[in-house]
Amino acid sequence: MRQSRIAAVMAALACTLTGCGTFVPDFGEFYDTAVPESLVDAIVSHVHCEVKSQVEFLILDDIDLARRAAAAARSSPRRHLGCDSK
Repeated sequence: MRQSRIAAVMAALACTLTGCGTFVPDFGEFYDTAVPESLVDAIVSHVHCEVKSQVEFLILDDIDLARRAAAAARSSPRRHLGCDSK
């Protein structure tokens, strides 16, 4: 009895989930009157701006770290740990 109940629940669950992903829903809400293409363009523009901003941040951060490393190297002598020099 228990196995048949579990099998029935699993079959019902499988039938319920088989419709997922069979079609692409409309982009936008039913109450929104904006043209979907303009919304997609706005999203693409925003993502482009965010990626550009993060790349610029990484480049400036890398330059700052290089300056700090150069300043630290000038203030303390570098030691080579691989070989003994004679």
